[in-house]
Amino acid sequence: MKNCIFLSILICLSLVTRAQTEKGNFLVGGTITASTSSQTLGSTDITSTSFGISPSVSYFFAPNFAAGLITSYSYSTSKSESSAVTSKTNILSSGVGPTVRYYFPLGGKVWLFPEVDYLWGSSHTQSSSNGTVTNDLNGNTQTFRIGPGVAYFITKSVGVEGLVYYQNLNQDQTLVSPGSSATFSSSTSGINLRIGLQVYIGK
Repeated sequence: MKNCIFLSILICLSLVTRAQTEKGNFLVGGTITASTSSQTLGSTDITSTSFGISPSVSYFFAPNFAAGLITSYSYSTSKSESSAVTSKTNILSSGVGPTVRYYFPLGGKVWLFPEVDYLWGSSHTQSSSNGTVTNDLNGNTQTFRIGPGVAYFITKSVGVEGLVYYQNLNQDQTLVSPGSSATFSSSTSGINLRIGLQVYIGK
């Protein structure tokens, strides 16, 4: 098994024939996020867990200019427990859309790039109390992200990057509760940080 994994890594590395941001190269990578927390408020224990992954594939249509497709998937759950009531909320969301970035060399192995993303997606939120579903929330989402990033090349064709970006999320949601339903829209925005790994694959 270990030999197969090692052979697969060698094959992938052999495909990286040209470096970085030349026209005709591909950019493959993404980010993974995970978090967990717990707290006690009075006699109530609250635990939360979240996981997210955002892979992307882009093509360099011109030197330093890459455009492609980015996807996102996230799942979070929170649980509140007291002596009488156990409440739980699960949130599942996904999205897909175009991504564009342009690289500016800062010298050596460091490059600066602004990036713009726009994703269409869906979300589903379900809440329950003592095992009984209290409501379901289904929605369509549109996410706009823009911000500057910095890439540091740890090898000629592999870069670690960090991106600080402004995000605006618009949702059209339908809330279904026992015996009733409602439709409404919401919008949230804020500043976020994303850290990931990218592989630059030559022609």
